[in-house]
Amino acid sequence: MYDTLDVQKSLVKQLNMRFPNIEVTEVTRINSTRNKLYLAKTGANQQNYVFKLTPLHTSHIPYVEYRAMHEIHRLHGPVSRPVPMEKECVVHLNDEQFAVNGYEYIQGNTLSPTETNFHSLGVSIGHLHQVSIHMDKPSWLPEVTVSDLINEPIEAISQKCRDNGMFTTAIQQATMVAEVLHHNRNPDWIGFSHGDAHHINAIQTSRDEIVWIDLEDASWQWRGYDLATAIWGTFGRGGSANIWNELINGYTSVRSLSEEEATLIRFLIFSRHLWWLGLHANNWDRWPKPYTSEHFFQSGIELLVTIGKDVCGLKT
Repeated sequence: MYDTLDVQKSLVKQLNMRFPNIEVTEVTRINSTRNKLYLAKTGANQQNYVFKLTPLHTSHIPYVEYRAMHEIHRLHGPVSRPVPMEKECVVHLNDEQFAVNGYEYIQGNTLSPTETNFHSLGVSIGHLHQVSIHMDKPSWLPEVTVSDLINEPIEAISQKCRDNGMFTTAIQQATMVAEVLHHNRNPDWIGFSHGDAHHINAIQTSRDEIVWIDLEDASWQWRGYDLATAIWGTFGRGGSANIWNELINGYTSVRSLSEEEATLIRFLIFSRHLWWLGLHANNWDRWPKPYTSEHFFQSGIELLVTIGKDVCGLKT
């Protein structure tokens, strides 16, 4: 987690070369799993920034986050102001190349799952979707398909998890969910999606405003996926029916949901959990062992099957 002083100095120098208007004086690593995240302190304007370094060798598409934040900020959506870039920026650390983008550091707290907080969270997701409602799909924004959410994760997990019967059930359920999603790609339900809209990525400021961070999974897909992710993100963290209902109530105070679109959220919760397991399977050798143990996948698939039965009402 910690960097040597030489690495820190090298990063400060490179950031100042690539972002000459902000005068970075020091950096501190604050997270490192999928990416390296740094808090950067500055001199002249006393504004701190967060810089995200994404390894160029990963399958993740670099610079989507910057472009998404830039566009949503331009539309006055609830995101932090990105640091302007004239061109795509790359930095080098320990002989590895990273795509880099930055945004203003927002002082505040991540939300806890309560009815009041999740009503506000739903409102904020609604605003995020509403400001982009007339947006045509940008060329740089990935379009999420049924294969991305269902087929590819199943294939990745099958390489890492021994089938004990539970995985066979999960595959059967996934096939059913794929059919539902395939037949419910209504153009009115498709648009800009944060892609990772759980409450930990929502910062509540001292003025009770909600600002979204971590848009690296921004995509063009079912908008309901963001609501599904918010619900999924409370599993094991204090989620309840009342909290989830307040999320939907907050959202529909900004943007309406038809009964059919609202029903689809159940299947997108299943898809979100399956995608998340596939993400970890694809990063088996890169991420810390607690996330890539066999027990992790066994318990994750058990939860997936439970979601299929109890949330989606699937019978296998």
